[in-house]
Amino acid sequence: MKKNRKKARSLKQSPSNPSTQASAAASSCGSTSKERTRVLPNYMTPTKASLRGTPKCKSSRPKLLYLIRHGESLGQTAKRRGLNRKTDPSLLDAGLSPTGMRQAGKLAKDKRLQEDVELVISSPLTRALHTAVLGFGQSRCDIVVHYDLCELGSRVPENTARKMQHVLKDIKEARGSDGLAIDYTSFMPATWPVDNYAGKASRSNSIRRVMQYLYEEREEETIAIVCHFHVIREIVDEGGSLRPENANPIVCKLYPCGQVILGNNNVAIPMDIG
Repeated sequence: MKKNRKKARSLKQSPSNPSTQASAAASSCGSTSKERTRVLPNYMTPTKASLRGTPKCKSSRPKLLYLIRHGESLGQTAKRRGLNRKTDPSLLDAGLSPTGMRQAGKLAKDKRLQEDVELVISSPLTRALHTAVLGFGQSRCDIVVHYDLCELGSRVPENTARKMQHVLKDIKEARGSDGLAIDYTSFMPATWPVDNYAGKASRSNSIRRVMQYLYEEREEETIAIVCHFHVIREIVDEGGSLRPENANPIVCKLYPCGQVILGNNNVAIPMDIG
């Protein structure tokens, strides 16, 4: 695996656009360097043509991003189990359902993901980090927790953060993760787990800064981001009509301005499970 550009940096994302749009995107960004030929697998089809964005910034070449919504959570199954998703305290920072664990485990069998991804960035919420561990825990990737990737919007119990020691303990008990390196300290806010939510506009800016960091300060060119429904919609340029499915990667391109554009295919294909 590639090393960080500077040792001092302690830390070590996929519906797609048509190929003609990808070419326009590269031209729009003023690319002057030779871009490697790369076929972008598309795991999910855009719901609207309006999602086919064009980069607004100057760029050499984009990085490849896999955006992955966590596996099915216990919050998603609450109604079927007779629980009130909005108030039931047992759903505090809810983890994965058995189905969600199986969905996340399939990521580990996807040859493309395991061969291509060099870095995994995860939300600190249990359902996302557990998905990252199940999907990439046996790969060569580092798993880094970034706290600006928490779910947006509703203050339901499943979106209420906990101390990371409790999250890691639960993940370890659900899946033996001894010896697995997870960097959860480098980006941890001093007030965590108190999430000083300052509104959607502020969180949107924070998410864009995460994308800028991944392009400008990370050497890795292929990155997986494991997070949440609304966060993925916020990450993708004009992504408000996306409907991310559980543990179904969305292929995108990341540009240095922090803008994320859907990839260059428009045909959904299954995961490459060997």
